[in-house]
Amino acid sequence: MFDLQKNLNLSNPSQCVEAIPLENTSYLDFLWYNNFETLCEEQTGTEDIELAFYSYLKWRFLLPSIREIKEADVALKIRLFEQSYGLTYNSTPHSPASKMAKWMMLESHEIWKKFEHHPFPVYGMNYDRGLDFSGKVLIVGAVHDKLLSRFCYDVLAEFYLNSTLLLIRDGHSFGKLRGSLLHNKLISSFINNDIHEKVTVYQSLQDEGLLFNKRDQERY
Repeated sequence: MFDLQKNLNLSNPSQCVEAIPLENTSYLDFLWYNNFETLCEEQTGTEDIELAFYSYLKWRFLLPSIREIKEADVALKIRLFEQSYGLTYNSTPHSPASKMAKWMMLESHEIWKKFEHHPFPVYGMNYDRGLDFSGKVLIVGAVHDKLLSRFCYDVLAEFYLNSTLLLIRDGHSFGKLRGSLLHNKLISSFINNDIHEKVTVYQSLQDEGLLFNKRDQERY
């Protein structure tokens, strides 16, 4: 949804960590796993961001690197190409490419090489196709996401007429949600359309401090 974020001019949370060298192989891993609530607030200084990043480097061995996971993932490389294409070819002439766009181009360089030698049509994502889908959709978003603005999830929900949007106080990888062991129950309650189970799961999410309330204007 990076192109959605760019096209609607939504704030890019990854801009707050531009100080981190792109060459560092853990750059995306840091953004992927990070769920700090205040890391990207305006009063956060660069030194605080760098400290958080280098603190992460000390315990990253506990987590699998998404670079290693995706090494042979052709489908992911295609998505990285589509997203980087949308961020670069459709950008304004004098607008510098973001670090995220550069990283995605680097990781999908095989496809970019083919495209530059023999250009082919790129269709990318057509979000409006969701308007033709009548089934139920559950969209779970993370409000402390360091890759995507949380408002991307609000926009995505508008494309599905029968959607349920649930915002969680978590990062892009949903580490807190997975750690609570509630994600399977959440999905199960939705698939089974079990009202009692939904209420129970929602209450458990609330008790864990994971459920985000949009009416909480004091903090957001």
